[in-house]
Amino acid sequence: MFAPPSDTFLRYLGNPEINLGGHLSTLGRASMVHLGLTWSSHLFETPLFIEGTVGGALTNSTLGSATPPDRNVGCPALLYFNAGLGYQFDEHWSVLVDAYHASHASLCWVLAPGAPNEGLNGYGIKVGYRF
Repeated sequence: MFAPPSDTFLRYLGNPEINLGGHLSTLGRASMVHLGLTWSSHLFETPLFIEGTVGGALTNSTLGSATPPDRNVGCPALLYFNAGLGYQFDEHWSVLVDAYHASHASLCWVLAPGAPNEGLNGYGIKVGYRF
């Protein structure tokens, strides 16, 4: 996560942070990298917070003719969405339970008309440290 300078156009979007990340499969299945904008907000002056990300992703997943449990995503370029609920222990440490979805949202028709769109989904726990 990177905080952009406050004088950029992102201030009109509520000053989201820039999120660069990835999901690596150690089982030889789909991996991806993603880049997006992340908004966070604490809930009612408590250590609990919610977080959401909207962006794009690139994947090495099967584009078509995959057999389960692999997914047919249709295109290597996907839209990426992530949402989570977290707890901030102090000014540096936090933990977050989250889920993500990535798919081409039927926007792949230019490159591959009729491309499958099974998407990629996942969930996990993140431990964060803020410098």
